[in-house]
Amino acid sequence: MSEPAMPTTIVISGASGDLTHRKLIPALFKLHRNDLLPAICQIVGFASTLWDSVDFRRQMRAGIAEFSLGSYSDLELDTFIERLYYTSGSFTEAADYMALCSFLDKIEGGAAHRLFYLATPPRFFADIVAQLGAAGMAQETPQGDERELHLWRRLIIEKPFGRDFATARTLNLAVHAVLAEHQIYRIDHYLAKETVQNMLVFRFGNTMFEPIWNRNYIDHVQITVAVGHRAGYYDTAGVLRDMFQNHLMQLLAMVGMEPPASLLLNVLEGDATLFTRSDGIEAAWRVIDPILQEWQTDTAPPLASYAPGSWGPETADELLAHGGRKWR
Repeated sequence: MSEPAMPTTIVISGASGDLTHRKLIPALFKLHRNDLLPAICQIVGFASTLWDSVDFRRQMRAGIAEFSLGSYSDLELDTFIERLYYTSGSFTEAADYMALCSFLDKIEGGAAHRLFYLATPPRFFADIVAQLGAAGMAQETPQGDERELHLWRRLIIEKPFGRDFATARTLNLAVHAVLAEHQIYRIDHYLAKETVQNMLVFRFGNTMFEPIWNRNYIDHVQITVAVGHRAGYYDTAGVLRDMFQNHLMQLLAMVGMEPPASLLLNVLEGDATLFTRSDGIEAAWRVIDPILQEWQTDTAPPLASYAPGSWGPETADELLAHGGRKWR
């Protein structure tokens, strides 16, 4: 006998920020329009901004109007906006999490699954997880007793996950102190981008390419990424931390991977295009840490940049020429 559909609550920490306004709420609205949200689903914003639910709904309605793609009816929008709630609080104060727990209990009116989405600056990740645990909001109902409903608790952490190997491991330990690995989703949104997804279709959906996509026919692979006008962001985060540790290494893995036995199986086993395991994150930082250390020395080579619309940096051609090869 299948488990009855359960109400679900999505709690967005940092809900007054740009990520929620520009990306998360328009994305959830699209799921709502496609009937992909649970029938009973509350979306609760939590942040330090002193809003109430009326303020939150007004702000998110404006975000949907500006950033949602495609047409939609007033009825679709109104029924979605009715799902939205908001309560203010500090990310580090225990009393505010107890108040959040009471707020959730009130609007749910009974048992419900809960998904916590951290759309906050990374410095708050460990604090938020610790406070959720202390308030009893991370504990799942065990499945052992058939008379009890199984209530899951999940946590989504937006990248970046640490600034180096040491901080990534420290954050993993802090999160694992409260949650089991199956409860944690570390999002790398880059692999969900349409251009990246098209690489899989290009490789595995075209029978003319797959037989020759191997070392017998491919001599050299270079991955060049255009990052646009983001100098201000990279002055603090750094292009190596933002792109190499996750995005580019994952692109390399997609280029060199063996074809999966079943693309459907990958989706059913946990949406492998979006989420990263703790050991994978730590392994990636082990590779990047020595590069970061070398980059900070006086002998570090300059960053290879190139003009928009060109075929990439001259350094790419020099790498080929060094081995006596050239582009064809």
